[in-house]
Amino acid sequence: MANVGEGDTVLVPNLICRDVYAAMDYVGAATVTYPITTSLTIDPQFQFPPARAIIVVNYFGFAADLDSLNASSLSKDTVIIEDNAHGWLSRDSSGRVLGERTPLGITSFRKTIRTPDGAFLSWNLDSRIDVRLAPTQPAPRSHGTPWTYRLRKAVMTAETRVQLPLLSIGQRAARLVRRVRGRSPIDDNPQDELLLPKTRAPHTHSLEVFNSINQTSEIGRRRTAFLRCLDLSAKHRVSPIHMNLDFGVCPQGFPFWSGTGDELAFSHEVLEHALGTIVTWPSLSDRAHISKDSELRKIKIVNFLQ
Repeated sequence: MANVGEGDTVLVPNLICRDVYAAMDYVGAATVTYPITTSLTIDPQFQFPPARAIIVVNYFGFAADLDSLNASSLSKDTVIIEDNAHGWLSRDSSGRVLGERTPLGITSFRKTIRTPDGAFLSWNLDSRIDVRLAPTQPAPRSHGTPWTYRLRKAVMTAETRVQLPLLSIGQRAARLVRRVRGRSPIDDNPQDELLLPKTRAPHTHSLEVFNSINQTSEIGRRRTAFLRCLDLSAKHRVSPIHMNLDFGVCPQGFPFWSGTGDELAFSHEVLEHALGTIVTWPSLSDRAHISKDSELRKIKIVNFLQ
């Protein structure tokens, strides 16, 4: 829809999961990375080269500053694609729904609610995109959900009964086993950078969960969890990436800098209060051009996914 093809340039933030690159490779586009600061904003000093499109990320449900981007050196002909994988249910300070602020926006609701899959594409009428190429909604799949998803759901159900962080305990055990076997503690999938997903159709179960969510309640739960994590981070001197929770933000989780304060005590209290599971983010590509000692490699998040 953005008319990106062989040899075109797509601008990609250096802080982004590696699997995004598969889409550019698929159409033969070249990628140029642009820098993200430690406040998770676009570096205002960066001079954007001409490009067919740019991907802009709403990190952890906090809105990217599109107004500053539009006032920068970015060409007016460049199509902005809003990567809203983290931002379902979030709005910016003007009340605009994240994922719907640009010509094209992609929202992954499975990062906010526990489903086996699920995302949607939003678009606005714009002379730079071809709406005739808009995809049709594929028929949802109805075969069995993945066993890994069923296992996580069963563990989460058991957690509410026994009041123990069973999922986190299981994840820690799995990471320990990987270390013993000489593998990365995080189950990384480098092939995701090279391959597109095998199916475009969401599962019927994903759509049922999506439609059953009380959005007001979910937003309230996440904002409350964020503020509790903020209190705990101050108690244990752990440095949060965001000090404020602006109106309209529905946080995907609580991002913080690893290696600050008493991270172990902070983690224990997060698990004790069942606020979420702690994960590292993102799975970076070598194409990100982020130095090995960059602060951006020290991001962790208390994921509020239930």
